[in-house]
Amino acid sequence: MFPLHSSETRTILVQNYIVQDRNMSCSMPFSWRIKDYMEDLWVHVLHHEGYTQQMFDQFFWKTPLGEYIAKADPEMQAEFFHRYLQDFISMTMNVTCQEDLQLLCSALNCCVSELRLQLKETEAVMSLPWVHAAYHKFKNRLQNLSRMICLEPQVTQDLLRKLHDRDGVELVHDAYAALACVEYLEPRALDTDEQRQAWLRQVKKLQVPIELICSEDNVRRYGERSKAIVCRVRTGWNRINSLFDKVKDYLQQHLAAVEQSNILEEQDKTELYCLYINCLEDSMFERLQFRSSADQQVFLQVESTFLTDYLQSHGHSAETATVEYLQQVARVRMDLDMAASLIMEKLRANESKERGLSRTTAFLSNVENLCRRSGNDWYRVYLIRKICSQHGVEFVLKLLKTDQVRWLFPEETLQKSAEVTPVDQYLVCGDDYKNIRNAVAQGVIEGKMDRVDEICEGCKCLPQCKTVYLLLALCREVTTLYREASANFHPKPEQLEALATFIQTSKFLDTPELKTFAKALVTNQLGPLALHAGASGAHCVLVDLTVHLATVLLCGTQGILAPLQQLAKAPANMQAAFLPSMPQDMLAVAQQVMGPLLWYHCPNGHPCTIGECGRPMETSHCLDSGTILLSHLRKDLKHLIRSLGKGTDDTVSTVHLVISSLLQPHQQQKWPVPYDNQLSTKEARNEWEMEVSNAIITPQLKHLDRQLKEVNAFIRADSRISANPIMKLMFGNPHLFLASLPKDSLIHGSAIWSCREKVSLLSLTHIVEQNDGKDTLPVLWRFLHKEAELRLVKHLPDILTLQRDLVKKFQNITELTCGTIAEFLHSQKAASLKAWYEKHVKIFLTTWNQLRVSLATNGEIKIPAEFCQKDLDLNSDFKVLLPRRQGPGLCSTALVSYLIALHNDMIYCVDKHTGEETSYKVSPADLTDIHVIRYELERDLMPLVLSNTQYSIEKGQETLHEYDLPKIQHQIVSRFLLGKPLITLNGIPTLVNRHDRNYEIILKDVKAKVKQEPLQTLTLFAVAGELHSYSEVCEALSTLEVALGFLAMTGGDPHMQLSCYLEEVLQMGDQTAPHILKTLSMCCLKHCVELWQLLASLKSENLLRLKRDPFVGVSEKYKQVLGEDERRLLTGFFSKSSADTFLLEMHEFLVLVLKMPNAPETYRPDWGLKITLVSYMERKGLDIPPDVEELFPDEICLSHCVAAWKFVVAYKQEHGQRQ
Repeated sequence: MFPLHSSETRTILVQNYIVQDRNMSCSMPFSWRIKDYMEDLWVHVLHHEGYTQQMFDQFFWKTPLGEYIAKADPEMQAEFFHRYLQDFISMTMNVTCQEDLQLLCSALNCCVSELRLQLKETEAVMSLPWVHAAYHKFKNRLQNLSRMICLEPQVTQDLLRKLHDRDGVELVHDAYAALACVEYLEPRALDTDEQRQAWLRQVKKLQVPIELICSEDNVRRYGERSKAIVCRVRTGWNRINSLFDKVKDYLQQHLAAVEQSNILEEQDKTELYCLYINCLEDSMFERLQFRSSADQQVFLQVESTFLTDYLQSHGHSAETATVEYLQQVARVRMDLDMAASLIMEKLRANESKERGLSRTTAFLSNVENLCRRSGNDWYRVYLIRKICSQHGVEFVLKLLKTDQVRWLFPEETLQKSAEVTPVDQYLVCGDDYKNIRNAVAQGVIEGKMDRVDEICEGCKCLPQCKTVYLLLALCREVTTLYREASANFHPKPEQLEALATFIQTSKFLDTPELKTFAKALVTNQLGPLALHAGASGAHCVLVDLTVHLATVLLCGTQGILAPLQQLAKAPANMQAAFLPSMPQDMLAVAQQVMGPLLWYHCPNGHPCTIGECGRPMETSHCLDSGTILLSHLRKDLKHLIRSLGKGTDDTVSTVHLVISSLLQPHQQQKWPVPYDNQLSTKEARNEWEMEVSNAIITPQLKHLDRQLKEVNAFIRADSRISANPIMKLMFGNPHLFLASLPKDSLIHGSAIWSCREKVSLLSLTHIVEQNDGKDTLPVLWRFLHKEAELRLVKHLPDILTLQRDLVKKFQNITELTCGTIAEFLHSQKAASLKAWYEKHVKIFLTTWNQLRVSLATNGEIKIPAEFCQKDLDLNSDFKVLLPRRQGPGLCSTALVSYLIALHNDMIYCVDKHTGEETSYKVSPADLTDIHVIRYELERDLMPLVLSNTQYSIEKGQETLHEYDLPKIQHQIVSRFLLGKPLITLNGIPTLVNRHDRNYEIILKDVKAKVKQEPLQTLTLFAVAGELHSYSEVCEALSTLEVALGFLAMTGGDPHMQLSCYLEEVLQMGDQTAPHILKTLSMCCLKHCVELWQLLASLKSENLLRLKRDPFVGVSEKYKQVLGEDERRLLTGFFSKSSADTFLLEMHEFLVLVLKMPNAPETYRPDWGLKITLVSYMERKGLDIPPDVEELFPDEICLSHCVAAWKFVVAYKQEHGQRQ
C-alpha cells in the first residue's frame, strides 16, 4: 500500500514470484517500475564500452530517480535501499515463505558488501544500482542457494540461526547450505527398500547444486570463508559417494573356485574361459574410442609393444589359466580386431595409391610376426574369421589371390585351396529351394530338364513359392555361369536349347511374363543387371537381391505388394505416385535453384540442363536406370550394414529373408486398407510405408538373430562349400586339418577364437527395439535413439560462453575487420587468448558439423538451406559465430536452440516416466557444466552398460550376453538425467548492434521524455560543415546514439547542452574526441531527434561519395530506377523549393521503416511517395511544408524512393545547396 494522493490508497498487483497463499507484499512504492527502469538502464550501460560499476553508480545519481532519492537523509536512503533489495528478491527469485525471503535478502546484502569490497568502494550510502550489480555478479550462487532451500526447507532455519551474529561482508550462505544438505544426507535408517530409494532420490536431487558449489571454476572466485566451508562440503560429499563404490576384484577368486568345484567337467572349462575373455574384452571397449588420429597412433604404438612382449613371453599357449593371462588373450583379440580394420584400410589405400602411417605399418608388422612366429595359427584363423564377419565370404576368397595378405592364411590352407563355389544366399528360402536348385543343376549338366517339374511338384510350399524358387534356381545355376572369365564355362548352345524348351513347357512358368523373365535369366539378357566376365562379388550380391525381389513381384499375390508391382510392371500408372524418392520433386527444386535454364530429357527420360548458351553442342552419355539402381543399392546396403550392426553376409541374408517373407500371408493391420495401389497422396504413401513396417519388417527383425543363426548353419552345411578348407577355416573346426594349431589346449580352441557380437550401443538399441522398448522402456528408447546427438549437449555451456564473449566484444562494432574465422583467430595477439578462442571455436565447429543436417530438418529455428549444405571450417564466414536473429549469425543462435531442445526433450521424457514435474529452470545466462546432460561415451556410458550385462554359457554353446534393460534405464536416468533443470530460451546471447536497434521507437520515447524543437537552418549548416569526413560523421552519430539510448529511458533537461550531458551526466568526455564534442555543443537535448536525422543522412551521403550503398537492407522493390519523366519532375520541384525537412524525413523513412524485412507487405511499392511520407509525418505530429503538399510530384512512387533520394542529394550537391 502506498499513497497515490493525500487521501487515497490503492493496492496495485505487480509481477512477482511470491507463492499466492503467502501474505506478502512489496515494501517500497513503485519498486516493480524501478526494477524495470534499472534493468533497462543496466543493459544499456553494459552495451557501452568502457563503463564501470562506479560510473553507473555516479550516472544513477544524476537521473530523476537518483536526484529524488539524493534529497532524502542518509537514514531514509538506507531504508530505500533495504526495502528495494527485499522487493527485488521477491520479484526475481523463488520465495516460498517469509523466512526464505529473510535468508535470501541477507545473502544478496552480503553480495553487495563483497562486491563493494572487491571494487574498493568506500561511499557510505549504497545506491540502488548496487542491488542489480551484485545480483548479476553472484546470480549463479544465489539461484543455487534458492534451489537448495527449496529441496531442503529445513536449511533456511538452520542458516538463519547460524548466520545471525555474523557480519555480512562475504557471501557464505550457499556454502553453508551445501554443508547442511550434506549433513542431512548422512545415512540414517536405510533398512527397507523404500528408505533406500527415498535416500537415493534425495542424493540425486541435491547432486547438481552441491557439485556446483564444489566445482573448481566456482571455488576460484569464492572468498576465504566460503573456500574453507567448501572443503568440508567436499569431504562429506565424497563420503556419501563412497557408499556406492563397492566394486571389488573377485574375478580370480571366482575363477579358482569354479575350477576347483565339481560343477564343470574338464572339457567344459574352455567355455568358462571364453566367458571370462568375452567379459574382459568388452571392458576394454573404451580403448578403441579414439578422439583423433593422434590418439589412434598412440594406441597402435602401445599395442605394438604389448604384442612384442606377448610373443616373447607366451605366444604359443599357456597351461595355467590365470585372470591375467585371460586378460592378455582378450587384449590380443582386441588388437586383432583392430588389425582386421587396418588391413582393409591398407588394401583400399593401395588401390587409391595412398601412403599409410608409419605406426600403422609397424603395428601390422607386429601382428604379422605374431601370426608367423608364434606357432599358433589360431591368431590367423581369428583374423580371417573377423574379416569374413565384416566383409563376407567372397571377400575372404578374393584375398587368397592377393599376394600382400597371403600371410593371413595358414600354409596348409594355401596348399589345399582350390576354386571355391560362391555361397548361395538363396538358401535362406530353405529345403524346398535347395531341392529345386539341385534338380536344375543336374538338368543343366545332363541337358535334360524333365525331372525339374516333378521335383517342384513334390515340394510342400505354396504354389507361388515353387515358381519363385525355380526362377532363383535358374539364376543361380545358369545366370551366374556368365560371371566366369573363360567362355568355356558359359552355357553351351545345347544346354540353352534344353532350357528354352523347359521354359516353354513348364507348368510352373505358366504366364508370358514368367516365361520372358526366365528366358532373360538363362540368356543373361538382364540389361544393366547382366553379369559380365569377372564381375565382382559385390556386384553379384546386388544382382541376386534384385532378381529375388523381381521374382517375388512377378509371383506374389499379397495386396501389400500392389504398389511395388505397379511400379515394376506398369510404371506409367505411377507417374503421379508419391514415392519415397520422387525425381519430379527434385526436378522442381533443381529448376527453382538453377533459374531460367533450358531443360532437356535424355532417351531414358532423365531431365538435364545445358549451361552457357543453353544449346546442345556435343554428344554425351546419360547414366541409365540400371546403373542408378545399382548405385543406390550399394549405398543402401552400406547404410543397412551400419543400421543392423551386422556383417555383409548377415545383412544380405536379412534382406533375402524380408523379400522371401513377402510371399507369406500377412494380417492386414488396418481395415479398410488406408492406401491405394497408385499411392496417389502423401498420406497414402505414408500409410503404406507404415503397413510394410508393421506387417513385414518389424516381425522379421524381432527374431532376426535366431533366424540368422539357423540360416547360416543351413547355408554352411551346403555340400557344395562345406568340404572346402577355407570354409572349414571360417565356420568349421580347423583342428581337423591344421597341424599348426596347439594340441589339447583348454584356452586355444575354436570357441575362444571365434568372432561374436560385441556389447555396443547399436546391439543394445536393437535389443530394446525387439522388446517393444518404445512403450516399455521409453526413456532408454529415446536416449538410445538420440544418443549420437545427446552426447553433444555437454558442449552447450562452452558454446554459450563463446557467444557471450563475442557479443560483448562486438556489441558496438559497426563493421567487422575479419572476414573468416581464421582471420579472427590470427588477429588475437595474446597467445593465451588465441588458444582460448581456438578451443571454443573448435567445439562450436565440431558440434555444428555433426548437427547441421538435423538443424536443417528438425530445428525449431528455420535456417536458410545454403547455411546447412556443407561443414564449417576455419575458412568459413566469421559471422556464423556471432549469434544473430538473421543472416549467417542465425547458425549460432539455431545451434544453441537445438541443443537446449535436445536437453529439455530428455528431461520432459524423464518427468513423464517418473511422474514428477521438473520445476527447476535455468537461463542460458546462468548455465554451467553441471546443469546439462553430460557424459563421456567410453568413460561413463559404456561402463554403465557393461556393468548391467549378464554373461552366460551353456554346454556346447557360445557365450551369450543379456542386457538388464530396466536397470540400464534406471541408471541412465539416475546418473545422467535426474536432477537436471529445464533450460529456458530466454537468455540466449544475441548480438544487437546499435544500427540494428529500433530507432523509430527510441526516437518516439525521447520525444515523450524530452520536449523536442527543430534545429535552426544555420545550425544545420554549421554542424554539417564541422564534420569533414565519413569517420567523423560516424563518430558523432555513434556518440549521439548512446545519448539517445539513455534519454529514451531517463529523460533530461531539454535546455541542457548536449556536450554537457555527455561529459557531466554520461561521463563520456574522456571517450569522445574534442572536435566531436565541440560540434555537438551547438545543440541542446531538445534538438537530439533532428540532429540524429541530420547525422544519419550525412552518413548516407558520405557512403554515396565513397561509392558504397547506404541502403543495403532495403528491399529491391524500393530501388526502381528513375525514368526521364521522374527526373524532370523532381528537378522542377527542387529548383523551386529546398524542402530540407521533407528530405530528412524521406531518409528517416528509408532507414527506419523501409529497411524492415516485411516492409513491402505493409508499404506497397506502387503507392505514391508523397502521400505515404505525408501520412508518416502526420502520424508523428509534424507540420507538412505547404510547397510539398502542393507541388511535390504525385507520379513518384515508393518504388522510386531510394533512387529519388539519391537523385535529389546529387542535385543539391551539384547546385551547391545544403539540405
